[in-house]
Amino acid sequence: MKASDNGLTLTEILVVVLIASALIGTVITLFTQFRRGFVKGEETNVVLQEGALTIAHMRTDLINAVYPPSLPPDRWAESIRASTDTLEFFLFRDADGGKETVRYSVSQGRLTRTQGSDATRTLINGSLASHSWRVETEEVPGTVPPLRRIWISLALDLGGKTTGGIQAKAIPIRANLFPVRLNRSLYGSR
Repeated sequence: MKASDNGLTLTEILVVVLIASALIGTVITLFTQFRRGFVKGEETNVVLQEGALTIAHMRTDLINAVYPPSLPPDRWAESIRASTDTLEFFLFRDADGGKETVRYSVSQGRLTRTQGSDATRTLINGSLASHSWRVETEEVPGTVPPLRRIWISLALDLGGKTTGGIQAKAIPIRANLFPVRLNRSLYGSR
C-alpha cells in the first residue's frame, strides 16, 4: 500500500506534541526559577539597604553623642544606656548647644529611631531577625586625666524571612560604633 500525502500520521502528531510539551515545560521551569531568584535578590537588596541606613544613622548619632547634662562624672559609663530592646543617649540638637535624647527601639522585627519629640521613624521594617547591642567601656589606669572610652558593640541579623515560599538569606551585621565627641569629653573637660 502507498502512504497518503494528505496529512500527518498519528505517530508524527504524538511526537510533535511530546517535543512541544517538553519544550514548554522546560521554559516554564526556567522562568519560575529565574523569577524566584529575582524575588530573592530584591528581598536581599531591600534588607541590605535597611541595614546600611541603620548603621549610617547610628554612626552619625554616635558621632554627635554628648555627655548627659545631669549625670555625675563618676557615672560616665552610664552616658549611653542600653537594655534588651532600647538604646538611648544624648546628642547635640542645634548650634546653640541644645541637647536631646535619641532612642533606638526594637519590637516585632522592627527597629525604630526617635529623636527628642520628633515622630518615630522606622529604619528596619520587619526584617530584623535578631539583634544585640552592648555598651562597652575601657579605663586605662595611671593616666592623668584618666583615659576612658565607651562604645557600642552592635550585632544585627537581617532577613531570613520567607516570602512567597522563598527563604531569603540571613545577613549578619557586626560593628563597634564609637561616640567620638563623647569619648573626647570623657578624656578632657566637658
